[in-house]
Amino acid sequence: MPPVKARAKKTSPRRRRGKRKPQTLTERVGSVLAEATSNIASLFVLSLLGLVAVVFIMMLAGGYFANPGERIGLLTEKISRAVGLDVTRVSLEGGEYIAHRDIMGALRDPVRGSILGRSVLHVDLPAARARVEEIGWVEHAAVQRLLPNTVHVSITERQADALWQNEAGEYYVVDRTGRVLSAVSPTAHTDLPVIAGTDRPAAASPLLDALAQFPELRARVAVILSVGDRRFDLRFRNDFTARLPGGDPIPALEKLEGLGAGSGRLAERLEYIDLRDADWAAVKPKTGL
Repeated sequence: MPPVKARAKKTSPRRRRGKRKPQTLTERVGSVLAEATSNIASLFVLSLLGLVAVVFIMMLAGGYFANPGERIGLLTEKISRAVGLDVTRVSLEGGEYIAHRDIMGALRDPVRGSILGRSVLHVDLPAARARVEEIGWVEHAAVQRLLPNTVHVSITERQADALWQNEAGEYYVVDRTGRVLSAVSPTAHTDLPVIAGTDRPAAASPLLDALAQFPELRARVAVILSVGDRRFDLRFRNDFTARLPGGDPIPALEKLEGLGAGSGRLAERLEYIDLRDADWAAVKPKTGL
């Protein structure tokens, strides 16, 4: 078999590579600037992120995010003041013995100071009312905001029922429960009886309640004297004394009223009457009778 000649592979002609066109000076400068700008931008972004991270850490460490509600409240308060909703006036209704300065003192926030100049929308009304009701004379209080600039306080005062003289000789007005209302001069409220001989004026509260049922007797009582914090003597305005028992005073007061103590007849003849025993009474006539 005759040998077979291998076919020669056809080779495609080699393409000539074109020579890269050399960059002009302007193109080279532009390329360098573009690369530098990219590097600067990257560096700026990294620096900015780093700065934000540092600020965030500092704010976190400083407790900036600890009270976001409080910060929002401060912001809204500033806004309300900026639009004219700030407190410029405090009005008072129902106060006979309470001075306006007492109310202003009670409305003063222990942290933020005077109520004047603060946002009327951000006044804590329940807290303000509680502070007003701490004033001795105040029994009940209501605190309202009247837009745009007023806080209105209306109060119900306690009734003065007696004076209390402490061991130092100082005088205070007290109500029927023995609550101290205010300090007073000894010459003030001369129509009220004086509780003496005790450092607890509230101990006389049951007797004050009982005397309210006997208005003629009460009108003539000058001093309610505590004896050993166990019982009381009533000293009348016409130098007559009634010694009361401990416990319920009503039976003894009924006897006094029946004997004419309220009209002054007993005082004309007796220095004192002793009613400490429920079954009998001891009396001491006045000298010369």
